[in-house]
Amino acid sequence: MVQVLVLTQFAFLALAVVLLKIMTHSVGGLDPESLAARVDPWAFWVFAIPLLWGAFARTCEIVNRAPLVPVVARVLGIVLTVLSLGVLISITMMFEG
Repeated sequence: MVQVLVLTQFAFLALAVVLLKIMTHSVGGLDPESLAARVDPWAFWVFAIPLLWGAFARTCEIVNRAPLVPVVARVLGIVLTVLSLGVLISITMMFEG
């Protein structure tokens, strides 16, 4: 379950970063105050999210005591996966039109 969630988060975030990089570098005259221009230099740092969560989930599996139980890690992983999908959708909608 952990590997599936990590790979899903990574895939959603990778697509979002690639789309952001393509769109910001292909659009001429991008406003420096726009959200896309501010996020672009820091976009690769989002790849730390699946890695950190994977380490947290593995720690929860090893410790297996409250509050670090695997259920907490799974719920947090599902929430982060949904947020990763939200990031992908919001970047897609940012350049619509």
